[in-house]
Amino acid sequence: MGCDSVRRMTEPIETVQKFWTALYARDWDGITSFFTDESVYYDVPTGGLSAARGGDRIEARLRLGIEPLSDYRHHLRAMAAEGDVVFTEHQEDWYFHTARW
Repeated sequence: MGCDSVRRMTEPIETVQKFWTALYARDWDGITSFFTDESVYYDVPTGGLSAARGGDRIEARLRLGIEPLSDYRHHLRAMAAEGDVVFTEHQEDWYFHTARW
């Protein structure tokens, strides 16, 4: 395994780390730059029925859940990559104006 393949393995993880940074900064314009028109996003607990396709729709879907929060925190547990696919284990703490969920 040469240096080029090592770089290739870390690139997708770096991209996902930049996405998390944009998301938790509520950088709505920046979030759209991570997705193409063919990109599909859905929350694992809600499944495909809540899916959004394309950067603008994905940004709107994320904004719908996150923008009303008074605060939220991201706890990254682990990341791994296989080619261009990045797996992320994480926890989010959501704070509403009235309570924490």
